[in-house]
Amino acid sequence: MEFSESVGSSSLPPDITGRTECCFFFRSISSKQIFPAQFLLLLRNHQQRTITIREGYRTWTISILESWFGEGWQDFCENNIIREDDTMFLRHSGNLMFDVLHYSATKTHDYLPWTHPLPSLLDTPEHVMLKKQRMQCQKVASAMKPDFVQHLADGLSFYEIFTEQNQHHFKVPKFVSFFIHGDKAPLITLRTGNKTITLGMRRRQFTTNWNTFCFEHQLQFGDALVFIPETEFCYTVLIFDKRGVEKLFPWYNKFCIFSDAPTSRT
Repeated sequence: MEFSESVGSSSLPPDITGRTECCFFFRSISSKQIFPAQFLLLLRNHQQRTITIREGYRTWTISILESWFGEGWQDFCENNIIREDDTMFLRHSGNLMFDVLHYSATKTHDYLPWTHPLPSLLDTPEHVMLKKQRMQCQKVASAMKPDFVQHLADGLSFYEIFTEQNQHHFKVPKFVSFFIHGDKAPLITLRTGNKTITLGMRRRQFTTNWNTFCFEHQLQFGDALVFIPETEFCYTVLIFDKRGVEKLFPWYNKFCIFSDAPTSRT
C-alpha cells in the first residue's frame, strides 16, 4: 500500500532538542517484526537484548533478536490471546520496562482479567525513588503526560489510521458515541501535550476544528492515531508515523525516565 504526501505541513521542524521517543506502535504483530530504528537504538544504548512487557498486573521478559521477537514472545501472545493482525502500543517507563496496550482487529483495546489502567510514571514507591537517584536520566518527549492515568470506566482506548479516504470523514468507533450518550452534536476534546482542541462530532464523524487538528499535527496518510480516554469527553491522542515512532512537536510533554544503564541520547 502506498501513502500520499502530507496534508498540510510546516517549514519549521519540531524543536524537541535533546529529547527522544518513549512510545512506539507495532502494527500487524508477528514474531518476524520490523522494529523501528529508534526502538533498536534504545536497546543498543542499554547494551541489552531483552525487554520486559507489563500488561496490567503481569509481566513477561522477551528477548529481541535482529528483526524479530525471541524467547518469551510466544508465551506472551498465548497468555494475552494476541493474533498476527493485532497491534500493540508500547510506552517505555524506564529500564527497558514497557507498558503495553493490546488492540485487536477491531482497533479497540482488549481487556483481560489482569488488565489495569496505564499507571502514572510519577507515582513511584519510595524505595524505587531512592534507586532512581542512582540511575541515569533519559530525556524524552510524548503527547502523553508522565502523570497520565488511564480511566477505564470512561471509555475504551482505540486507534485509527489516517488515510486519503477518511481525511475529511474521520470517524470514531460506535462505542465512543455510546459513551457520550449519542448527542446529536456532541463536543469532544483531544489533548496532545500542552495543546487541547475541542472538536464537533456528528454521526461519529469529527467536524468542527478537525482540519485545524490535521494541519497543526502535520498528519500524513498512513499515520496512526491512538486515542486513550482521560475522561468521558476528553482523549489523549498519540500520533505515530508509518514506522511506528511517535511524532514529536514543540508543545509535547518533556520529562525524564530512568535506567540503570547509561544512554547516549541524554
